[in-house]
Amino acid sequence: MHRQLQELIRVRAEQADEIARLTRTLAEVEARYERLRTATPEEHAEEVLAAAGDRAAALVRDSERTAARLVADAERRAEVIDERSRQEHAWRRRQLSREREALAQQKLAMRSQLRSFRALAVSTTSLLPELEVSLSERHS
Repeated sequence: MHRQLQELIRVRAEQADEIARLTRTLAEVEARYERLRTATPEEHAEEVLAAAGDRAAALVRDSERTAARLVADAERRAEVIDERSRQEHAWRRRQLSREREALAQQKLAMRSQLRSFRALAVSTTSLLPELEVSLSERHS
């Protein structure tokens, strides 16, 4: 019951506010009607021109706000894209550095293997005459 009473009070207050707003609007309309009824065509034209100028100025302000918002949004998106590009570039540089390091290690390992093979080949060639002799002795 208490809630219903509070809701009724709130609705009555809103109605009172709306009645006051409508009363002001009616007074403004009546005053404008009286001005238009008694105005000369020149005065009426001036009033229409002033109203059009006010409307144009309001449209310009709205357009400027919209344009500023669009530019700000575009700048934010560009900053995000730029930051992502920087991060991706840094990641790719690190990846390339790791790959270069791995290739350098592989190169060193291959050089070491080549040295071992060369040493093995040299020692094998120095043993070849002895092998030929031992083989020919067996076949004889």
